Amino acid sequence: MKINTTRQALLDALLVVSRAVSARAALQALSGILITADGEARLRATDMELGLEVGLEGEIEGGGSVVLPGRLLVEVVRSLPDGSVTMALREAERDIELSAGSSRFHLRTLPADDFPRFPETEGDPAELQAMAEWRVLSKAASGGGFLVPQSLADMVVSAARARSPIAQLAQEWITQRGDTFAVPTATSHATAAWVAESGAISPSDETITQVSLGAFKANTKIIVS
Repeated sequence: MKINTTRQALLDALLVVSRAVSARAALQALSGILITADGEARLRATDMELGLEVGLEGEIEGGGSVVLPGRLLVEVVRSLPDGSVTMALREAERDIELSAGSSRFHLRTLPADDFPRFPETEGDPAELQAMAEWRVLSKAASGGGFLVPQSLADMVVSAARARSPIAQLAQEWITQRGDTFAVPTATSHATAAWVAESGAISPSDETITQVSLGAFKANTKIIVS
């Protein structure tokens, strides 16, 4: 498998699909980007909640599919000089050679068989895209919002998280099954008082009990418009 394209075309496609690359994946393939060549080149990524697929313009020689480490691939392509880029599969070495000008990089492939299958869609791609945008708009419009670029939405959410008092004060406890925690609490506290030099000292102590804390989360809702 060999793909001849341009740095800009490859980088543009990677920046789209890399949004779906899982940052903390139990399955190694979910941290990668699937590249397929079968008459045309396509890139896929998913974190099992979001799946993205884009086409890649270029000349294709041979066919096949490989999974490459997503975030590393993006950084490598960013560092390449402008112009033509060639991606060639080296089956014996189990890697992909990325070459542009005098630059050469070799990226180890991940197990392609572990990459999840995407559901098949029927219909015109432009029509499907319009339907997806209409669904997003219909949801947002009921709350007074409108469609905005994903980059802007991410920026607003990141800024809100940085300023959130909940994020600064909350402590996160994670359980596998949503178990109830028994949290110790003090229902009364020890007291202090001035006494005469020869006066008796009255003992004072805290009373400790427990409360059950179920699985809850504190969150805030942001409508970007």
